[in-house]
Amino acid sequence: MKSIIKKNFNSWLNDIIQDLKNNKKLIVFYPFKNPRKKQKLPSMADLVKTIETHTNKKGIYHNADASDSTNSKLKDVNKSWIKYDFVVSNNKINVGLNFDIEQEV
Repeated sequence: MKSIIKKNFNSWLNDIIQDLKNNKKLIVFYPFKNPRKKQKLPSMADLVKTIETHTNKKGIYHNADASDSTNSKLKDVNKSWIKYDFVVSNNKINVGLNFDIEQEV
């Protein structure tokens, strides 16, 4: 697992897109549920749509406004997240959640 901290949003986004095109599975921390117009940063929902459009990969996001259906997927992430190529979340997900699957390499 690696952590990347970038100052430039576009560079950060391009790294995510490239990793997904290389068939990596990602969990992405993104602190902004709503758009930050001054900084020209998208909402979490729009970020997921952008990533899906550029990669043809399937993503899910979790934040305070997530639907009951989306929240129910947090009960057993090992079963639900395996269906996705990437997960985007803010601090809604923190300690106590364990995504632990074995994959053949």
